[in-house]
Amino acid sequence: MNFRITLPYIRETLKKYNPSILGYGAPSAVLVPLFERQGSINILFTVRSHDMEHHKGQISFPGGIAENSDKSFYDTAIRESHEEIGLMPKDIEILGSLDETFVSVSKFTIHPVVGIIPEKYKFTIQRKEVDRIITIPINVFFPESNHKKEYYEYKNGSIWYGPTYLFENDVIWGATARIIDSFIRLIFSNINS
Repeated sequence: MNFRITLPYIRETLKKYNPSILGYGAPSAVLVPLFERQGSINILFTVRSHDMEHHKGQISFPGGIAENSDKSFYDTAIRESHEEIGLMPKDIEILGSLDETFVSVSKFTIHPVVGIIPEKYKFTIQRKEVDRIITIPINVFFPESNHKKEYYEYKNGSIWYGPTYLFENDVIWGATARIIDSFIRLIFSNINS
């Protein structure tokens, strides 16, 4: 690919994008945190604690269920990011939203909010909710990458059919993989249009 994906390009793409809203399920929001390191965009993920009620040990984005005090999905994503990893609201530049994703297992509808965060940050991890933080270069998710599969096989032998990404010893699948897949498709559809 000759075109270089930049944060200004993503900012402009999301500014023009009108995400689909599902309107059912328990409303929740996540932050898709982007930062630049040595000229390359990276995405921050959390690994959920095994103490969590839903999606134990899975790779996700910081986020959670909307509360009555939240005025918008942006507020939910920012509040949850602060609670889970200590990311201060003033340190997040919101770029826009992606299409909502429904999670049939937990009955959540996730509203993904994309934002830019500082490259170097002193995170404070809430250990009851988050086991660790990982960062992955965005190009791992590009169409020409060989990190994507179309299924994930659980330890019990059952299979998840959908986008699945492999990076080092981590597997990204489920709603998080669908959000990433939607994000990357949006970026590349704008390049090709």
